[in-house]
Amino acid sequence: MSYQQDLIICRELGERHGESRALNSLGVALQQVQRFDEAIAAHQQDLLTCRELGERHGEGQALNNLGTALQQVQRFDEAIDAHQQAAARFIELGDHHREGQALNNLGTALQQVRRFDEATDAHQQAAARFAELGDHHREGQALNNLGTALQQVRRFDEAIDAHQKAAGRFGELGDHDGEGRALNNLGTALQQVRRFDEAIDAHQKAAGRFGEL
Repeated sequence: MSYQQDLIICRELGERHGESRALNSLGVALQQVQRFDEAIAAHQQDLLTCRELGERHGEGQALNNLGTALQQVQRFDEAIDAHQQAAARFIELGDHHREGQALNNLGTALQQVRRFDEATDAHQQAAARFAELGDHHREGQALNNLGTALQQVRRFDEAIDAHQKAAGRFGELGDHDGEGRALNNLGTALQQVRRFDEAIDAHQKAAGRFGEL
């Protein structure tokens, strides 16, 4: 893996900032090939390096990436802590885009341990950040996640609104996969309030979007 070679070279040269970047990239790559324990180790090393260097932005990225890896091995309490710390770092730095990413990931982890009210709050904050920044794709993701959390606490009308908005964002962007996921979740929420004809329509549209893929 080229990132491992980069890491070795940076360590040989004593280039600590380069070492941090290599560790971060290595951890992300390891997550993509589902080598999650190794990814966690890489992100933890990156976190330590960033803290030694006083690199607050890199620390936030390491924490957020560490949290996503921890979620994959169901270490949800640790993941929640990592995402919370990441969001705090980005708030301090005024990086609202990465703050939104950390909050959305935090909401996902909170859902896994059934802390749905907190998850709802995290996803709402994330969606608001992305809307302010004009990142409609990530806004759609946060809205769709918000809808799933709202369904868990039986706030179905609000969930329907969130999924509809998410489907709209994805539709505007031509993201058929995201639109299909949002429409499918919308159909599930509509069933809960016995709006069956609308639910059928949503599921049919979702199937159509997935069929296009």
